[in-house]
Amino acid sequence: MRSTLLLAAAVLGTAAAVAQPAFTNGSAVLSHSASSGGCMAVVDMDGDGLDDIVQLEDSRNVFVLYQNADHTFTTFDYGTVSNAGQWGWTIADIDNNGHKDIVSGGSYDGTHYLRITSRGVAQLTDLNGPDIFTQCMSIADMNNDGRLDVFACHDDGPPNIWFTNAGGEPINNNAYINWATTPPSDMSGNYGSTFSDFDRDGDIDLHISHCRQGVNDPNDPRRWDRLFVNDGNNQYADLAATYGLQNREQVWTSDFGDYDNDGDLDMFHTTHSTTLQLFENDGTGNFTDVTASSGLSDYQGFFLQGLFRDLDNDGFLDIITASEDLYFRGNGDGTFTEVTGLFPAAKNMHSYAFGDLNGDGFEDVYASYGDGYIDADGNFPDRLWLNTPNGNHWLRVNLTGVQSNLDAVGAMVTIDGPWGTMIREVHAGESYGVVNSSVLHFGLGANTVIPTLTITWPSGQVDTYTDLGVDQTISAVEGVCISPNVGISLSGPAVVCTGGSGLTLDAAMPGDFTYTWNTSATTSSITVNTGGTYSVIVDDGTGCTGQTSVFIAQDPDETPTVSA
Repeated sequence: MRSTLLLAAAVLGTAAAVAQPAFTNGSAVLSHSASSGGCMAVVDMDGDGLDDIVQLEDSRNVFVLYQNADHTFTTFDYGTVSNAGQWGWTIADIDNNGHKDIVSGGSYDGTHYLRITSRGVAQLTDLNGPDIFTQCMSIADMNNDGRLDVFACHDDGPPNIWFTNAGGEPINNNAYINWATTPPSDMSGNYGSTFSDFDRDGDIDLHISHCRQGVNDPNDPRRWDRLFVNDGNNQYADLAATYGLQNREQVWTSDFGDYDNDGDLDMFHTTHSTTLQLFENDGTGNFTDVTASSGLSDYQGFFLQGLFRDLDNDGFLDIITASEDLYFRGNGDGTFTEVTGLFPAAKNMHSYAFGDLNGDGFEDVYASYGDGYIDADGNFPDRLWLNTPNGNHWLRVNLTGVQSNLDAVGAMVTIDGPWGTMIREVHAGESYGVVNSSVLHFGLGANTVIPTLTITWPSGQVDTYTDLGVDQTISAVEGVCISPNVGISLSGPAVVCTGGSGLTLDAAMPGDFTYTWNTSATTSSITVNTGGTYSVIVDDGTGCTGQTSVFIAQDPDETPTVSA
């Protein structure tokens, strides 16, 4: 593993040395202003390949800001899901109809299912099940039948709630997992939850972070994290101690991610009893605490969120936390360094979600500025922080299941190259009430070719593709095809001057393709006279599409003269 880190650092070192994340407040483009609490989401709600924003205003009312091809937004108000504040939610296409649905819950107010059938059209029902104090919720195909099931943490447990999918309707099936602890406890303190095939054995597992406030004895099971491991026959047993993940701190959230590019999923924890923590996977699913050498051991506080993401596209995962918003840049050698001043606001982010909201291949941040746990601050609306491209390359992978669930939740993508092996996994519900884009994101630094990309679907289907280009969003359909390798060529430098003759952007590909630009043009090439981000979707007619974008500067301060 150490040699992999050194090789990756050598290959990506130049780009990593100059890459400095920078975010600007892009909230003016939002079609609806909201003040959210803890639940946040950036996800493609209608399957058009564009990430949308889902707001839970005042922790009660759902608005979806659908992203348009030109990166503006159109708002639909889906109404109030509950008169009580919602502590947890999760979002995915439960009925496989092409539109994602929302499940949420609060403090003993029931479990609410907003089933969306088209933009602006939905039905709200309450699911049948025990009334719980809902914390984090997550979705995955637990029994591998091609349909997504719903899990909800119960603060005061037992029981946590398990809803099995029956024809698009989640049905209470609490007996599916034995939640009992040894030694016995009241099984309370269930907070963050994440589904992951952490051991890469081809079936989905469930991790639950435990934080029972006021319980100071680490020998009390209410403080023990739990890892329900699938035996391959969809039978689950808590084997957290076996795999080194029975963390006995007050762990609030946990996230799986490959921070060292060795092809396995490591883990990051936020806690309320000790520092931030990092656990390294040895490749077999066994974990070791490497916090002391990671650069994270000096950070302790009241963290509500914590997630891995490569925000500077240098090829190494970074970390963001909230409600103390800290950004840690992954250095590529197993350590992290805090970078300050990235989100200049008078208040710390309370929560956030990730996605690409302007089509430039860099992960943006949609942030709330609430208080407490889920309280909104009406005087401090949510903000959209747009990430600034820095020259590093990237790849985004959008998956569509066929035998597997349509959203491909639980699918894994690996890319092999000079950097080692990077791995990403599709999730639906992470950290604490967060739903992030299901489009898998890879930063690539200076690399311009992906030698091998492998998709492992929940069904067991494995698809492999080679020699892919970078700086594009590809769409892969399970067992069928991968999208065209799209590129945009320019007739000159990527600048336009006021009063000039314009710049031609050409996405033409050999063969019978259709083209849709974010300007609404349908030709293979366009001429532009103003700066901005221009994107094009190329369709090969078989259901596979490719998308890429380019940023054009207008009248830059220091550029060569561009003739009219």
